[in-house]
Amino acid sequence: MRLLLDENLSEKLVPLLEAADHDATAPSFVLIRRLIGRRVPEIASVIVDNLEDVEADLLAGAVVVFGDETMRIRRLPIG
Repeated sequence: MRLLLDENLSEKLVPLLEAADHDATAPSFVLIRRLIGRRVPEIASVIVDNLEDVEADLLAGAVVVFGDETMRIRRLPIG
């Protein structure tokens, strides 16, 4: 079974679940804040235009927050 672990779960669960033949991943995710009034294509453009800049963070495990004029990155797990 493929499982997506929330950031509030210990990363120590991953090898234990994988040992039981489950695909367990600690996810990265993107949050959109304060893009009020923007349509879906505009929001998609904000994400796509910035993915190259945050790719390494997302692959390593991070929360990326896009705002009107800001971008914030927090590596996981957040302590």
